[in-house]
Amino acid sequence: MSRTQPPINDRRALDPQSLCDAFDRLPIPQDVTDRALALLADDLSLAIAVAENDFGRRLHSALQALYGGSAGIRLGPVVEGLPPAESAFFLGSLIHSVEQDDTHVPSIVHGGAVLIPAALLAAVSHRRTGADLLRALVLGWELLIRLGLHAPGAFQARGFQASAVLGPIAAAIVAGWLQGLKADQLGHAIGIALSFSAGPLTYLENGAESKKLHLGWAARSGLVAAQLAAAGITGPSDVVGSNLSVFELFAASQPVAGDGLLGDFGERWHLREVSFKAWPCCHYLQGFIEALETLRLEAGSRPLLSLHMHVPEQVAPLLCLPSDRRNAPSTDIDARFSLPYVVKALLLDGAIDAGTFEAPARERINGSPWPLRLTWELWPASGFPQCYPARVDAIVEGGHTLHAEVRSLRGGPERPFMPQELRARFFERTEPRLGKQAAAALWQSLATLETSESIKLSQTP
Repeated sequence: MSRTQPPINDRRALDPQSLCDAFDRLPIPQDVTDRALALLADDLSLAIAVAENDFGRRLHSALQALYGGSAGIRLGPVVEGLPPAESAFFLGSLIHSVEQDDTHVPSIVHGGAVLIPAALLAAVSHRRTGADLLRALVLGWELLIRLGLHAPGAFQARGFQASAVLGPIAAAIVAGWLQGLKADQLGHAIGIALSFSAGPLTYLENGAESKKLHLGWAARSGLVAAQLAAAGITGPSDVVGSNLSVFELFAASQPVAGDGLLGDFGERWHLREVSFKAWPCCHYLQGFIEALETLRLEAGSRPLLSLHMHVPEQVAPLLCLPSDRRNAPSTDIDARFSLPYVVKALLLDGAIDAGTFEAPARERINGSPWPLRLTWELWPASGFPQCYPARVDAIVEGGHTLHAEVRSLRGGPERPFMPQELRARFFERTEPRLGKQAAAALWQSLATLETSESIKLSQTP
């Protein structure tokens, strides 16, 4: 932060006045704003690509039945026919539905699926500028990541998705600032948002689609909390530092003390560390896909005979157990979290893509004989969650052993996607649904967002 800027009044926990001051005047480096814009474009293109798949159609139909009508909002190709809060619910659920939305690895939070819907719908509803939207996204990401870093992995260990628990709080701050709440109102919005925290991992019991709704609900909750606070509804005064804090309740972790969240706010930018995901499956699987690709190249014409996986002990129950469901997943959620399925699909098809997890592919892959022997063991000293590592040992024909280990994933801060790669991915996702002309117009709308006085996601030049 520039030392010529006046200091933020109070850096304790989530002091509402400090947050208002920061959102109003904290300088943001241009590269950080650019990263928020790149993440916005990537997650919106993902939502567009999946909006008309089976899940997207069913969700939109359900929300239209509940809330559709004259109150609907239109926002280019992303949302239409729903009120703002339900539009945020729909958009966030779409972004998160195929497990390819962004992740901040050390904190294990998915920011885009929560913050983009909340900020976008609040900014449109309250006629804010494109620069306001990007500022809200940047600072919202910073807050959500800092909340996650206070107890990394602890929410999951307790049986909750961290982004779904912490997301309503960050979304309420973002939506509240864009709505123009005063500091005391923002404090109540933060308190109200805690009442909407949820996201239990019980979907793992049967691969249920409810997991896809977690972050859309968090985005919706932030908008609702801000509106309730604007109407004078009150909430608890301290959701992070009290004996009944979000950390105590959902993570069995100590509450925040002193300047634990905002101590270097505006000086260190965690958004630079947010990762794009290469494949539409659990982020913990991405390193294994890379490692197996490396081994197949190294093996060349020699057939792989067996694979032995070293799996971080914290994620083994998610990726490998129960073995019957992971070996032959019956739902796309189970498949997107299955190490055996992803390995088998890659060996049979040579690539992992959007179709890998759809019903026809699952039926074919599940019904195919295993091409080799696959085993795994726990990897206690893997370094998780500071990284999402993978180690694979392979035996090839002739008895030779090959090894591959991946610690820095494609799309992360150490191995970033280049701008041209992200641009190509945007058009690969949007052109099939929108057509070339409308996709190009949408790209241009996003490219000029920072200087736009109003937010329009254009479909036509």
